Amino acid sequence: TGLALSAFMGHPKDRYRTKLIPGIDKGFKFVADSAKPDGRIYRTALVNYNTAICALALALAEKPDYVPMVKRARKWLASTQVDLGEA
Repeated sequence: TGLALSAFMGHPKDRYRTKLIPGIDKGFKFVADSAKPDGRIYRTALVNYNTAICALALALAEKPDYVPMVKRARKWLASTQVDLGEA
């Protein structure tokens, strides 16, 4: 869902930002309903992947209601990364 929403929001002429189709609203509701208090965004599996893709979709929507979810997802994703001191 997050990947499809990102594609719609990335339309080069903003076609789906100015004229939302019902499926897009339902998709964003599904993603928002999948958000956990700790920042993860998923339903059953692939937690990192789903959180990253869904956070991207929410960020691309540019809606103030999604900002807290995106920030929590970003914080959670950063906490899952391993720093091996290679930089």
